[in-house]
Amino acid sequence: ITGMKKTKSQLSQGDLVYYEYRSRRPGHVGIYIGNNQIIDSEPNGGVSIRDVGYPGTYLGGGSLTGANSASLL
Repeated sequence: ITGMKKTKSQLSQGDLVYYEYRSRRPGHVGIYIGNNQIIDSEPNGGVSIRDVGYPGTYLGGGSLTGANSASLL
């Protein structure tokens, strides 16, 4: 993998965004779509557009090349 962890203000469209959700490790991921918003899945199978800060504690984000995203956290 290559990539660089980004702050919220550095995100670009298409970046993966990782959140802590009910634990101290990554538990949720969204895709940054611009305008401080992400698209992510709902537990019922739906899709939502949310503010980048909504799902939980922001852990990091960035673009990926390769098969493992661990360096972005």
